Formats: sequence, C-alpha cells, structure tokens
Amino acid sequence: MFASTIAKRFLSANKRQTFFIIFGIALGVAVQIFVGSLIGGLQETLLDRTIGNTPHIVITSDSDNPQIENWTSPVQSIRGVSGVSTVVTVQDGQAFVRNFTKDALVLLRGFDIAEADKIYGFLDTIYEGTAPASVNETIVGKEMQVEHDLALGDTLELQTNLSQPFDTDNVTIVGFYDVGVAAVNSLWVITLKQTTTQVFGYGTNITSINVQVNDPFAALDIATTIESQFVPPGLKVVAWQEQNAQLLSGFQAQSISTYMIQAFVLISVVLGISSTLAITVVQKSRQLGILKAMGTNDKQASNIFILEGAIFGIGGTTLGVFLGIFLFWGFAANVKDSATGGPLIYFVLDWNLILISAAIAIVACIIAAASPALRASRLSVIEVIRNG
Repeated sequence: MFASTIAKRFLSANKRQTFFIIFGIALGVAVQIFVGSLIGGLQETLLDRTIGNTPHIVITSDSDNPQIENWTSPVQSIRGVSGVSTVVTVQDGQAFVRNFTKDALVLLRGFDIAEADKIYGFLDTIYEGTAPASVNETIVGKEMQVEHDLALGDTLELQTNLSQPFDTDNVTIVGFYDVGVAAVNSLWVITLKQTTTQVFGYGTNITSINVQVNDPFAALDIATTIESQFVPPGLKVVAWQEQNAQLLSGFQAQSISTYMIQAFVLISVVLGISSTLAITVVQKSRQLGILKAMGTNDKQASNIFILEGAIFGIGGTTLGVFLGIFLFWGFAANVKDSATGGPLIYFVLDWNLILISAAIAIVACIIAAASPALRASRLSVIEVIRNG
C-alpha cells in the first residue's frame, strides 16, 4: 500500500513524462498487434482465396482405373472423423466437345450440387441461368462461354470414346458460372452425377472423394488418420499442403518475420522503460533518501519502481491493444482489391496473439523496472546526504 502510494505520487509529479512513457509503450504494443494481425489476416485471405472453395483432402484411385468401388462405408466413416466438416463424392472424366469451332477437351464433373456447394460454392457463382436440376443439364464457366460464344439452351456434344466418332452424348447448358479462376472456368463442365453415370457408364462407382475440414492447417494430420484407418488399399489420400508447398513456405516466412518484428519492438520498449526509470531513480534519489531515513526499507523502495513498471505496462498495453486493433480495422476497411473492389485483406483478429502480446508486454515492463528497482534498494542514505 505504501509503495503504490509513493509510485503514484512519483508518476503524477511529472505527468508529461508519464504520458510519453505510456504512449511510447502503447505505440510499441500497437505495432506488434497491427503487424501480427496484418500478417495473420493476409494468411487467412491467401488461404481462403487459394483453397477456400476447394477440397482440403482428395481421395482418388491409385491405379490406372479411376473408378472407386464400395465407397459407401469409407465415406460414412470419414464423415465421423473429428475435424471433418464436409464429404462430397464426385464422378468426373474427360470428354471432347465436338460441336465447337474446334474440338475442345473439357472435364465433365458430376456432383450432388447441393452437397458440393458446401465446398465449391457453385450456387453463388452462377451469374446467368440456374443450377442443373435434371439429367443432361449442365453449367459452364465464363471463359468457355466467351471463347465459344455460348448461350443458355445451347447443346454440347460430348465424345468420350475416340474410336467411335459418332458415339456422342448431348448436354444442355442451363447456366453460366464464374469461380474467378480462368483454368476452371474454361475447363469444368458441371452437371449431376446421373449425367456422368450416363456419359461414362460409371454405374454406382465414383472417381474421387472430396473432404473439407474445419481447420485447413490440420488437413495433413486428418488425411493421415483417414488413410491409416478408413481408406482401403488401392486409394491415395492427398492433403492440400502436399500440393501447395510454396504457399506453406510463404506462410512460415511471414510468421518468422512477425516474431522478429515483435521481438525488436519489445526490446526497444524494455530498454526505453529501463532507462527512463533509471533516470527517475537518480532524479528521486533525494526523496528516496528521505523516505529511507524515515524507515522505508530496501524492499519497499524497490517495490515503488516495480509498481511504476506495472502501471506503465498495464496502461500502455491497454491503450496499445485498442490502438493496434483500430489501425488494423482501418487498414482492412479502406484498402481495397483493385480487381474485385472487395477488401484486400480480411479483418480477422487472433485473440490469442493479442492476449499473448499484451501479457508479454506487461511482464516485459515489470522486468524492465527490475534494474532501477535494484538500484533504488541499494541507495544509501548517507550517500544521498553527502551528495545532497
């Protein structure tokens, strides 16, 4: 109680200095939170735009025969795996469109549209027409529409067996989609599984199992579990991390840079507080000498500066957290993607990062006060009187 009272008096005696110290700490914490949140938001944005509407785990045949038989039981088991959110079965295969100006190779993909929409978001990407609702109805991408001047109601003549040039299947275009990826828009012809069954003769077989998980970074571990426990021999399980090694390396580099920036900011805050409190000990040595002459012991003297460090830390960190969040919100809200007009970076707050940064900052401020506190405890009354 005594130490806190004296600490408050010391701080209020020079309000301008106290303000600048707290504001300096706030800036340091704000930079930590802003940079950490910015990189976290960037990673979240890149991850969503790269694999947000794609399966995190894909299970396919490991042989020349692409068809998967007896898939019902494994799919039911996979749906029960912890962390799995969506499981979609797919029938697809390559076909030539013979009634274009020149033959074009397409990938005819058969889904349960409502089920597949949970992963791919097809329904939100249809900008003209409707989703396939019956056999032999299909939707095609924007690039394919533009390149071949297609309209609703047009027919695609699909040939899958090149040895029989007159053996074709006709599908009718009922909609156009745009997923924002030209390679997909120009290649995928999306339809119902009943259509692909008819075109390719798959029967009840499928060609792949697409899995979405709650935490994309856990996909590799979940894929390992699925492969070891639920998938029969002859199938391969591939997680998105195995096909996006460069993206993961970029995330790791960003995370390391975040930690380095936070470390340098923290060091600068600690040095600033330590040097300021050390100067305060010198400035207040006369008052400390009088207090010790009146009975204040070494522990109480040191506690004064430990409490000052704590006050600086709590005050500066609280202000810094709000300032950092405000800066990140302002950046995310006002910096737009020139191509889409939407936000360049998602406003996603990592509360673990914020709480950990705040706790470390407060502890660092208290540690920074340790050296001045030790000096205060060793201050000799006789020395103060002699130099007074």
